[in-house]
Amino acid sequence: MCINVFSLGNHPKYRFILAANRDEFYKRPSLPMGFHHPSGKILSGIDLEKGGTWLGLSTSGRFAMITNYRDPALIKPDALSRGNLVMDYLAGEMEAEEYLRQISLAAKNYNGFNFILGNLDNNPKLWYFSNISDETVKIPEGINGISNAFLNTPWPKMLRFKQAMQTAITGADISSQSLLKTLLDQQKAPENELPQTGIPLELEKVISSIFIETPNYGTVCSTVILIQHDGKAEIAEYVHQPQKTESHFTLNL
Repeated sequence: MCINVFSLGNHPKYRFILAANRDEFYKRPSLPMGFHHPSGKILSGIDLEKGGTWLGLSTSGRFAMITNYRDPALIKPDALSRGNLVMDYLAGEMEAEEYLRQISLAAKNYNGFNFILGNLDNNPKLWYFSNISDETVKIPEGINGISNAFLNTPWPKMLRFKQAMQTAITGADISSQSLLKTLLDQQKAPENELPQTGIPLELEKVISSIFIETPNYGTVCSTVILIQHDGKAEIAEYVHQPQKTESHFTLNL
């Protein structure tokens, strides 16, 4: 699972604001956010099981993030790693639209995903692609989000998160700490509002909160990115599992 909500081009100080939770099995090993790529120009975490990443930003302003599409009936055990799609884009030079045209040719070799990528320079442009809908969309300005359905699918936690983002960006003070409060929200959705994604109702209820916590699965890290109109980017990562750590980075894009 995962949930990522972002504001693009609609804040007087920030051209881009992201608040994101990564949900995973606690036993799956990963490295926290850092400059792990050999180029030294990509800031991301690393999935040590498959080698890719779920979210990253390059020093040139290239940005990408991916979430799974939830439907157990569609899972292919021999599928390629989705995290490598993120890393390959961040490390390359291909424009986002061309990159999406290229990967769409082999998109069915992956399990279901939602992919957002583009450039967050002084004229930010982001694109969305899902290999389930086989649809490419230019992201409009404003507040958008992906979880484990399509772009802006109105699941209860997505609606709750987007409203919280709207409140945050219209307030006097926005920071990684203020957005973290929303990322830690464990309120569950009412049963009559839960989506039907092919998993048991009880499990659907457990994972209906923005922050998920179970004995062996849940939100393993939270990420906040704030990019000012002058190009200054502040990135914060809060790791919750397997142990709590906190990292902060500043880039000039």
